[in-house]
Amino acid sequence: MSSRSIAIVGLLAAASLAALAAPDDRPGAPAIAWRQHDIQRPKPPVVEPADAPIASRPPTDAVILFDGKSLDAWKADRGGPARWKIVDGTLQTVPGAGRIETRREFGDIQLHVEWSAPSPPHGKGQDRGNSGVFLMGEFEVQVLDSYRAETYADGQAGAIYGQYPPLSNPARHPVSWIPVF
Repeated sequence: MSSRSIAIVGLLAAASLAALAAPDDRPGAPAIAWRQHDIQRPKPPVVEPADAPIASRPPTDAVILFDGKSLDAWKADRGGPARWKIVDGTLQTVPGAGRIETRREFGDIQLHVEWSAPSPPHGKGQDRGNSGVFLMGEFEVQVLDSYRAETYADGQAGAIYGQYPPLSNPARHPVSWIPVF
């Protein structure tokens, strides 16, 4: 691939990412009237996801990042081993351990995440089980206990944090497993 082709591909990739973060100003596109984290912004409708077993079979080409047993696919975001803990086949944060990230880098992905918030809930709004999945070091898909919790629309579970609310709020009662992505 020539350097010109690489530059064009890089430019197209950058333009695609910019389109995710920029308002749509095409003629006829809806005007964006909401400021980031505007508590008055309409909240997504609450939906009750269908009951399903936690363990479902992944696609045959899936890269399994957590198998309930090992943190081998993960590292601390500043290097070194991931210091989160595995409890009963679940991955849990450890206070002060910092963020973790995958050892591999990914481009085009199809992401599936399931999580559960602690019970009873602690805190309010963004202080309830707040975490996220960062994509390409730029975009955060919000993981939050937003079950009956007042917070801004672009900070709800499943939102592209600070940019776009999710299409629906799938949060369930704490301790219930929430399949979102």
